[in-house]
Amino acid sequence: MGRLILNTLSISKAPLPSSQKADILRMLLLASSIAILIPLTDASKIYHSIRGQDTIKLYVIFNVLEVGTFLVVYVLRHLLEHAVFC
Repeated sequence: MGRLILNTLSISKAPLPSSQKADILRMLLLASSIAILIPLTDASKIYHSIRGQDTIKLYVIFNVLEVGTFLVVYVLRHLLEHAVFC
């Protein structure tokens, strides 16, 4: 992480490889998406709209848990791959 910051800020060092530039762009895209979407979402309204629909309730909850599990596993696997090979 320190090398990324140093290479980004300094001009005299060798330029970043394209894979690291892509990682920085992904991180910026994720951070900007979160910064834009968090103020627009109200968890209470979402919860109560789902709570009022009995037929969809369990389906939505299980799908949210499945997607959340998938994302956590993906992020942890990605972090472990990069931590092992760095």
